[in-house]
Amino acid sequence: MAGSFGEELQVPREDEHRPPIGANEEQLSNLFSERFYFEIPRFQRSYAWEIDEYSVFWDDIVRAYRAPNGHVHFLGPMVFARNPGRPSLGILDGQQRLSTLMLLLASMKAAAETLPDSEDAENLREDLAGALKVRVTSGGRAQRLIRLQANRQDRQVFESLVTAGSARCTHDSHKLMKKSYDYLAQQVSKLMADGDPTVNLSALWESILSKFWYIHIICESEINAQVVFESLNAKGEDLSSADLIKNYLFMEVDRTGTERDLDEADNTWALMVNNLGRDSELSDFMRTFWNSRYSFVRADELYGTLREAVNSRAGNVWDYLRSLEREARVFAGFRTPTAEFWQSASTARMMREFKVLNIRVTRSVLMALWSRLCDTPQEYEDAVRGLLNFMIRYSKITERPSNTVEEAFSQWAVDIRAGVREPAAFQAWLAQEAPSRDQFIESFRTLKVKSGPTARLLLSKINNAMQAGGEPEEMITNSETATLEHVIPQTPNEHWKELLEQQGATLDDIVNRLGNLTLLVQSWNTAASNRSFSEKRDSAYAQSSLPLNQDLIRSHVVDSVGQLLPLDDRPVLDEFTLVDLNERQARLGHVAEAIWTV
Repeated sequence: MAGSFGEELQVPREDEHRPPIGANEEQLSNLFSERFYFEIPRFQRSYAWEIDEYSVFWDDIVRAYRAPNGHVHFLGPMVFARNPGRPSLGILDGQQRLSTLMLLLASMKAAAETLPDSEDAENLREDLAGALKVRVTSGGRAQRLIRLQANRQDRQVFESLVTAGSARCTHDSHKLMKKSYDYLAQQVSKLMADGDPTVNLSALWESILSKFWYIHIICESEINAQVVFESLNAKGEDLSSADLIKNYLFMEVDRTGTERDLDEADNTWALMVNNLGRDSELSDFMRTFWNSRYSFVRADELYGTLREAVNSRAGNVWDYLRSLEREARVFAGFRTPTAEFWQSASTARMMREFKVLNIRVTRSVLMALWSRLCDTPQEYEDAVRGLLNFMIRYSKITERPSNTVEEAFSQWAVDIRAGVREPAAFQAWLAQEAPSRDQFIESFRTLKVKSGPTARLLLSKINNAMQAGGEPEEMITNSETATLEHVIPQTPNEHWKELLEQQGATLDDIVNRLGNLTLLVQSWNTAASNRSFSEKRDSAYAQSSLPLNQDLIRSHVVDSVGQLLPLDDRPVLDEFTLVDLNERQARLGHVAEAIWTV
């Protein structure tokens, strides 16, 4: 390959006649010829490969390196689109593979610089330099550029890694690129150390050029490119709704707008991602926003629905992009709730509780309510409280599937934004749809809670309701600081096993019952462990000032009219039986029902 790199690449003639889509089987060496200079379009996702992907990529490289001549390894298709008026090919599919390949070549180039001077070492350095950079002429100006231009977010970091092996990483994709480069550089060093470094590195380079093949597909128009992109997604490629949506929106801007419009779209998208804080939440956010503002869609319907809507009304691209940027701040407030953003410490606390309970179906209507009530924080706080209490009754206590109300929440969100229905009407609807008191108490009697965070939150709220004017230390202000304790242990000793057998109960039936759970500080939880109930009572439960634990160690005794006796008038338990568990859980249920009213 020496001598084939560094040739001048020019903008193709506009009158060249080509088929709309061309496909050829090519050796990987074809990618490094003088004909090709690649650019990852703005609308393509940033670098996303993690150790599972780039380690497999390296394993394939090594497998081919060790295989005899004639071995062929297929890398799959790579799809490119011509950029009118520019010498580059846009990468439509294969950017993760090609980016990782360039990082590998950069690590090999850095390793080659450490080789003792020789003709072979110098040829290798020249070959790798030619593979990494290409001479490009555009507008009468020639310059030598990195052969692969990353998207705008990744470009500077990618170029720094390719040219210097280091970079300042600010985004998730930057950190992934750096980890990929470091991993590949380490593997290259190990391979070189196993024998003659120059021979090994040269053999690795020749193996990459001659043993790897791919399908080279070129699309001659944006329409053909979009068809191929969607087809790849339909065939099961790892393209999220966010990938498809960004691709489509930016293609629309590119088709109808100017370079300045593309810059504005790019900046708007970057602001949205920055507001979210995590690239991984893009698809979830986009669907939530669509459900909140336009109509209910399921995850696999979002892209098609959005595309149809954009096609039906001019200007919808910009309307959607700008709305995304604004609403991303609200969505980010669900993940990292602060009193400053929500203008209320109570609202921020409830947002954290939604998060702890893993309740997400409410987000569309929470966003819509915020759009109407953000200037009246107390009204928004009241609306959030009603919705949180509804979901605890509906989903966590009576255990109805939360997705059964998701579509209704979406319709309420759309109507609230449009002014068709008022937030107060939504609160009335929640009260009407909420499980009744009897349904709540009956479901609570046998409730099992397997999620530790959920159990801690429910118990902390119940404890605080039971404290009835007690000392401040009896309040639990943060459920995450308490430790969940199983009265009948998760790993019972012989004493507990015998007790369970005598009562005809199995551990699976009762271990996660809420009546079998309580809260302790860590030191007392360790002291309790799987000891007998009386030992736990004396060493931990009785030492705790929490009303939850003071109630736990006393029997269930009622007066002549069926009212529970005051705490001090109830005898202390010596053992904790299934009857005691059931009675305790029923007591807690009555307290809980009064907490989560709608």
